[in-house]
Amino acid sequence: MERSTKLSAELQQLNKELREKHQEILQLNDRKNSTINANHENLHERLTTQKKEMDELSKKSFLEFWLLANKIFEDNTTNFSKTSKEKRDQVLNPLKENSKEFKKKDSKNWAQKPRR
Repeated sequence: MERSTKLSAELQQLNKELREKHQEILQLNDRKNSTINANHENLHERLTTQKKEMDELSKKSFLEFWLLANKIFEDNTTNFSKTSKEKRDQVLNPLKENSKEFKKKDSKNWAQKPRR
């Protein structure tokens, strides 16, 4: 009997140690899960912040591009208008002068022509 009692006591001690080790494992798992969850939340927050920053940079870059494109367009439009006016004047001014001379000659010819 003594051996049975001794084995029973040893079994109870082993069961107690097993439960304690099991509790330790559960506590370690809880801490590990808490750490993992905290890291996950931190990474999620950083990702959200970086996404917002990227969106803001994208909007800023688009606005800067748009403003620059408009400035270039306005400059080109101004240059085109100026060049176009200069070229038009180069073509039309001689025609205007020739037209004035023609009108003078025509008026002079009409004035000199005998009337019937």
